[in-house]
Amino acid sequence: MKEQDFIDAIREKTKDLPIPDSISPDNMKTMLDEQIKKQTDKNPGELSGTGRKRRNTRRFAAAACLLLCIVGSFAVYTIMSPREKEEAAETGAAEIATEAQEGAFDAAPEDADSEAGQEDLVYRTKLSSPESYDEYYDTLKAAYDSYYDNISSVETKIYTDMVDGGMDRAVGEAAGAAKDSATGIADLAGAAEDNDTAFKESAQSENTADIANAKTDGETPDHSDTNIQEQNVDEGDIIKTDGKYIYKLVRDYNSADGDYGNRIFITKAEDGNLTSMSAINLDEAVKHEEDKDYITFHEFYIYKDILLGLYTKNQYDANANTTTTTYVVVYDIQDRSNPKVKSTLSQSGSFISSRISDGYLYTISNFTEATLSEKEPYSNYIPTINTKLIECENIYYPEDALMDTTYIITSLPLSSPSDFKDKKAIPTKGGDTYVSDSSIYLYRTLYEEVTKTEIMKISYDKGTLTPGSSAVIAGYLYGSFALSEYDHHLRVVATIPANNISLLRLDAQGDIMPINGSSNRTEIKEDVNALYILDDNMELTGKLTGLAPGEQIYSARFFGTTGYFVTYRNTDPLFSVDLSDPANPVILGQLKIPGFSNYLHFYGDNIMLGLGEETDPETSESKGLKLSMFDISSPENVVEKDKYIIEGSRYSEAQNNHKALMIDPEKNLFGFLFYGYNDNNDFYYYATYTYDRKKGFSETARYRINDGSEYAMDAVRGAYIGDYFYLATNKSLSSYRIGSTEKIAQIYYN
Repeated sequence: MKEQDFIDAIREKTKDLPIPDSISPDNMKTMLDEQIKKQTDKNPGELSGTGRKRRNTRRFAAAACLLLCIVGSFAVYTIMSPREKEEAAETGAAEIATEAQEGAFDAAPEDADSEAGQEDLVYRTKLSSPESYDEYYDTLKAAYDSYYDNISSVETKIYTDMVDGGMDRAVGEAAGAAKDSATGIADLAGAAEDNDTAFKESAQSENTADIANAKTDGETPDHSDTNIQEQNVDEGDIIKTDGKYIYKLVRDYNSADGDYGNRIFITKAEDGNLTSMSAINLDEAVKHEEDKDYITFHEFYIYKDILLGLYTKNQYDANANTTTTTYVVVYDIQDRSNPKVKSTLSQSGSFISSRISDGYLYTISNFTEATLSEKEPYSNYIPTINTKLIECENIYYPEDALMDTTYIITSLPLSSPSDFKDKKAIPTKGGDTYVSDSSIYLYRTLYEEVTKTEIMKISYDKGTLTPGSSAVIAGYLYGSFALSEYDHHLRVVATIPANNISLLRLDAQGDIMPINGSSNRTEIKEDVNALYILDDNMELTGKLTGLAPGEQIYSARFFGTTGYFVTYRNTDPLFSVDLSDPANPVILGQLKIPGFSNYLHFYGDNIMLGLGEETDPETSESKGLKLSMFDISSPENVVEKDKYIIEGSRYSEAQNNHKALMIDPEKNLFGFLFYGYNDNNDFYYYATYTYDRKKGFSETARYRINDGSEYAMDAVRGAYIGDYFYLATNKSLSSYRIGSTEKIAQIYYN
């Protein structure tokens, strides 16, 4: 049975299906109005409040909609033949999943700015700041106590009722529970209520950003930059060049003490000639208070005549308790032969990410060592900035905050990098980051009974941080490139796992049939994908759901009002989407080719580069890394114009780390390290490529890496200055003329 046939069959067999008076639309509306009036009478002026009564009203509305779906679905299943039931579960699953998820979005009230019950964690309250640390503690403790006291009460009661008393009794009891406490129907509906949902929160200010030029003043040759996701938003890396010097972070293993040393080497590079200027011993900037301190350097930046290094220090006390702190160390490098420390700043937690935009360094860390066992000392749960507790007015939290982690965001003015301009602490489940030129987004996928992703927005403008709204969407994100902000809208692509929406499976008597003797639900067998568009306040503006059943998203790239994303199972569908009307995104076309692209990069007028793998469409066996050039001049008819398979190759870090790719479309040059295997031998090469619209791809040079650095693939980077290519490993820096493998010079890091 095809999906459309399945849908037509449902419509035909339910057109005359009576709806019980008790759950008719009119009665449901009357019950909801009575519930709202009851709350208003008890709490005048608090119709948009944040208490549990408000949450129950909203969830009752969703429950009413879901009850209609449940009763209708049950009746359809009892009418359908056993074969139709089986086909419905197998081939109609994606369509039903999509409709159920869309129903969850559509059922959301327009003023849903408060949080649902703590057992589902789908809604968020308006962010508040505490008046005191004591108030903050009491709020967190109350949220935890309430959560753990009530979480067991929403387990499996509704499923037991179904087995013991039949569907009618279960639906009746679910309706009562939904009206009184809204817990029963949430468990029955599962993902239909929990997923595909985005709601507004607190008011959001307008955002603009003046982007500062971070390059060295004066005339310099053209040179490579770190491959970044968003224009004018710089990202830290382990190699940088300003067109005159090459800076490389090197980690040396000391076998004597079993620890790593961290140094940044500064090398003057002129027409392929290399001159060592200095080596910054980063460990000297770290104050070791105990021998057991563990230091991890992550990345650095060059901004005019300063160098900023970011590292994490883990300190262990006598009881093996850990204190983790993120540091920013600022060096004056006006004299490249004699760098000097200007300042060192700190914030609680492990380093997560950083960016430079509009002349400020934004640093994000994750404070995970909080405990609520005692109210004092406050340092048990209040993070610190430069060893001082962060002020109450800079702590923002939802009313029902469950402080799994606290994220600290700071802004440092690079014109005078002696102290942070602003800082914010937010207890949230956000874990990864996407940063546009005006906003920081924290997102984290929650793998609970249903898979969902929470996204929180923090705006920035010239160093001022403004926590804003949050949203929860169905499914998981493959990485930061799944998000893109454009013209005050956030576009997100997600993969929704099959088990997010389940179908009841009934036997001929209408009773629930266990699956393999252990479950009362039939799992949908295919994942689906979705595109969500959220506005400035993180409210849902538009969506596309039910895309590419059975596949998952491997890559995405957004270019103005057009988006491209790749899904994969055995072939690589490349979807193009018109995003010019955020309320009505439209799929323009899709291209199916063998293999997949992990990374997409615009490479010039109407062409886009894809880096991924070629696979056998029958067996999915990899045939090697593949370069694809897509003609996107007509988004309705995207064409793979050229492809190049790197024989014997297996993997490249650039597939999953965009900063490992050196790329400059204007220079018509890109390169990356890859791993391969042939004749029972491993090999590692760094290769450079060009592209010609008539001749296709050309590999211009291939450099064998065999100095030991190849086993730390993230240590190998390429860069260019003018007509010269520079290859940096964890051991040395070598120079070549672009397109040549004849070495000009080499210096060793020792």
